[in-house]
Amino acid sequence: MASYIAGSINFQGLGSGTDFSSIISQLKKIESIPIQRMELWKADWQARAEAFETVLQSMRDARSALSLINSRDKFVAKFATSSRPDIASISATGKALDGAHSIEVTQLANNAIWSCGTEFEKKTASIATQNTEFAYTYKGQTRTLQIAGNTSLESFVNIINNDPQNKGIRASIVQSGSTYRLQIQGKDSGADATLDITPSDGSFTFDGWMVQDPKNAKFMLDNWPDELESTSNNISGVLDGVAITVFDLGKAQLSVATDTQSVQQNIQTFLDAVNSVRMSIRELSKVDGSTSGYNFSVAEKTNVRLAEAKKDDNSATKQAGSVLTGNYGVQLLNSRMKDLAAGMPPGFQKILGNDFFSGDLISSLSQIGIKTVSDKDDPHYGLLVVAPPSTASGMQDMDQKAFDEALTNKLDALLDFFACDDEGSSTSADFRYASHVKGGTKAGTYAVNYTVSYDPAAPDVPAIDVYIDGHKAARDSNMEGYWFTSANGPSAGLAIQIDNLNVGEHSGKVSIKQGKIREMEDFFTAETRSYDNYTHTGGALEVLKRNYANIMENIDKKIEREQTRIAQWEQRQKLAYSRLDTLLAKYNLNQQRLEKELAKLNQ
Repeated sequence: MASYIAGSINFQGLGSGTDFSSIISQLKKIESIPIQRMELWKADWQARAEAFETVLQSMRDARSALSLINSRDKFVAKFATSSRPDIASISATGKALDGAHSIEVTQLANNAIWSCGTEFEKKTASIATQNTEFAYTYKGQTRTLQIAGNTSLESFVNIINNDPQNKGIRASIVQSGSTYRLQIQGKDSGADATLDITPSDGSFTFDGWMVQDPKNAKFMLDNWPDELESTSNNISGVLDGVAITVFDLGKAQLSVATDTQSVQQNIQTFLDAVNSVRMSIRELSKVDGSTSGYNFSVAEKTNVRLAEAKKDDNSATKQAGSVLTGNYGVQLLNSRMKDLAAGMPPGFQKILGNDFFSGDLISSLSQIGIKTVSDKDDPHYGLLVVAPPSTASGMQDMDQKAFDEALTNKLDALLDFFACDDEGSSTSADFRYASHVKGGTKAGTYAVNYTVSYDPAAPDVPAIDVYIDGHKAARDSNMEGYWFTSANGPSAGLAIQIDNLNVGEHSGKVSIKQGKIREMEDFFTAETRSYDNYTHTGGALEVLKRNYANIMENIDKKIEREQTRIAQWEQRQKLAYSRLDTLLAKYNLNQQRLEKELAKLNQ
């Protein structure tokens, strides 16, 4: 007798001698094939999205590495030495030009110091016989303090130093043998840092002030005809990128030289950063022509996929693609990276003919022998290297020579090419670069056209009409001279100063230069920009990742609907087979009765 519960569709025995549960289970596997296909489909999209994240992370890492060398100060180290460090020391940033300098220190800078001649036996001694005022003037600003009678020397010093309206002086107690004296000094050095203390009205016990007047440092530099001065013994602004500290009177020889090893190391850092992204793309999109069968980008290959792979048993060895092989998003990214590496950085221009002032000595990586390895059998295939192997005779030697030449004879141009940080310049003597809005004005080269005319009624006042990058520029009357600023387009915020006021038309170019490192860093920043759900914008791969996520969400919905369909199908099958099992069991009982009745008739 069969044992089953029809209401819950639970087969516990064989009412008819047939295992209907097993039949339903096998049929369910067939019905679930669409789900398996959708799960494989989703796994492929997931694998692509994860591969995108690998590429994106490589770009984030590259961007971080480039941010450490994206300016001259970060990109290059300078050797700065002094022949007499006891007289003057020197330090230099990446902006400093190489060269030798001489300095002769004729006077050191000092601050104003007032030392009181009154000696006190102890710090707690009274400095005032009655309530009074203490007034001083520092750098032209006067401050008056109310001092109570019997205020101690120690308290007086504290009142001055902790005064919230202190004008820039400091009081101290100087021990001289077994007695103490008061000293008041200005915090700044330089001739303008004057200090005057108002004479006592007799209430103070101070007497006999000794005064040191403030002075500027004075020095001769590189045999300049005029003596130079500095309000501090720390001298800056005299030589671009150079800081000098003077300690004593006398002469010293100073020198600045570029650490070319640091330049080479940072060029390699640049190449490593870019190549890390290229390698990531290469590994995720490579095709292996020696692999038999297909690589479906998913680690676990199901029987369905294996069956598809074996359809053509007569085929020879087949190429195996990787997870991003043929992916248009990665192909586009790789193409843009290659174009960026091969092109000129923003604001750089090629030299026209023999006019070396028409452009930049170095405007591309290929000029200094840095190229992409084109040999597919080379382990560095697709990567940027210095002087790559070449089938062209002597090309590798020429590339290496170009690199060495740049390091030795074109060093300043080399530093500009890699590490220029939004620096302005003009190719015309008619006008000069004035300023731009950092972070606002786009780096690049812009055409400048202007005309000058004069009204006979005002022959000394030129009428100037200026266009920058095709946009009319406005004169800034707040600036001295003839300043004109672009207000529109990529050049917005770029200002030039007109020098040639002769009647007629004038033209030229003005550039905001951005080095190759900054250019590549900005590219990686843009490409890794997160997807914005409100504006639906972001880096290209981030947008594709979002699209893939939407696809996977839709697949999940389809899987969920399919699972619901199969559950309903299974419910119907169990009901149908339950009824069949009941019917067969009934027929089985009828058969058994008939067999018993026939047996009786035969007796």
